[in-house]
Amino acid sequence: MQDPDPYLESLDLSVRCAVNPRMPARMDAGHRTRVNHEIFYFATEREREKFATKPLEYVGVVTDPVTMQRFEPNSLSPRRDHDGIPFYFLSEGNRDLFTATPDSFVVPKLRMKS
Repeated sequence: MQDPDPYLESLDLSVRCAVNPRMPARMDAGHRTRVNHEIFYFATEREREKFATKPLEYVGVVTDPVTMQRFEPNSLSPRRDHDGIPFYFLSEGNRDLFTATPDSFVVPKLRMKS
């Protein structure tokens, strides 16, 4: 996945902090993190660390990396960390498929809509 920050900045977008939406987020590698295929930005390192300890409090809807279905994970959702990124799944079967070949699922498979 390419670094999204230059593209977002070129659009002159303003992004709110994922933990404290009253604060503007900084759009750089040190102030962002991923959960599944979603990217989250933060105003400060403190907010990023807070998010990392309890991501389910902030993520909302994410994409299952195996089926590409959107869902809202909860404390019972299967989870697997890969390269420091937490991934949540709709089912244990999806987690097991991911675990067997994680590199097949880490980058989203985007499809063109017809």
